Amino acid sequence: AISFQYYQLNLNKERVPRHDGKKYMVSPYATQWRYDRYFLIGYSDNREKVVVFRVDRMGMPELTEESRVPQSEDFRIQNYAEKVFWMYDGPEKQVTLRCRHHMMDHIVDYFGIDVEPENITENTFDVTVSVSISNPFFAWVAGFTGDMTIAGPADVKTAYKNMLQRGLDDIEATN
Repeated sequence: AISFQYYQLNLNKERVPRHDGKKYMVSPYATQWRYDRYFLIGYSDNREKVVVFRVDRMGMPELTEESRVPQSEDFRIQNYAEKVFWMYDGPEKQVTLRCRHHMMDHIVDYFGIDVEPENITENTFDVTVSVSISNPFFAWVAGFTGDMTIAGPADVKTAYKNMLQRGLDDIEATN
């Protein structure tokens, strides 16, 4: 396993350690190039799950005496990366997206060729995919407003609606 401090920028654009400098302990699985950045994907003992860190926000990693937690046999980096939007993780859920027909390219680009359309109508189709629920996922869906929406489950639709409403409230507050 490795340990490192994780940083964020303050208002003076200085790197400051998160969580009062507490070191993160991770069993690294892979690095992945996404969105013009490198990300470390690995298992966090503290969170008891696979997590993602931007490499440029990590302090110098140090090898520890702790044994590395091996990947489970069914864990696949590519499958994981397809669920985590902009490398932000959240609770994983099966989500049904309702899309206009011309959106199939975008669905396949993100979720892969094996995705199967369902409930096909004259104008739309549904796909059910496993995603990590996060604001970046919602932002991705919102980027296709009018062409894609969240059809279910109800709690994810509500969370999406609440995120959109917070954005509208923020706009109103600045007027």
